[in-house]
Amino acid sequence: MVRHAAQRGRAVPQLIYGLSWVLLFAVVVIGCSATAKEIGQRTLGTWLTFEPRRRPVFLSKVLAPALWAVPLALLLMVGILVGTIAVLEGNGVPEGMNSGEWADLAWISLRVVLLAMAVGVAGAALGFVLRHVAILIVLLVGYVIAVESILVSLVQSLQSWTVGKHVTSRVLDGTTWQVWPNEW
Repeated sequence: MVRHAAQRGRAVPQLIYGLSWVLLFAVVVIGCSATAKEIGQRTLGTWLTFEPRRRPVFLSKVLAPALWAVPLALLLMVGILVGTIAVLEGNGVPEGMNSGEWADLAWISLRVVLLAMAVGVAGAALGFVLRHVAILIVLLVGYVIAVESILVSLVQSLQSWTVGKHVTSRVLDGTTWQVWPNEW
């Protein structure tokens, strides 16, 4: 029975980590589309005509995706928690998470929410710069393929500088990596 309890304590944080990538991708696309669409339809210029102060307009546009990320992230956290417990109960795995594991789960969820807020702000800022969501998606996919996959596998000492390792360390409160020496 102890084995099953330990599995439940490890299953939920790993599911949160895995699905946090989907959340972060959705939040950056939402943040980018919020600002890029307004620039593309030229409604931002109209708003600046009636509100000439640039700083409040910029802050409202950048902070809106961060605020939208909060309920989206909380909904994902609750869905993961309820879904995982329902699946484990259905398979006969008994309740086995102690108060320490619940506290870790709460901290992981809080870190995911804060990270989603930061990614939403970054997405809105990228919307101002790129002005189109398709460009953002191409750049994200290109970065994942070129840097996170190919370049890091060729130059392993770059692992500590990748976005993937930083997201892993933020969500799971630390990470490790291994660099193999070149023995040619």
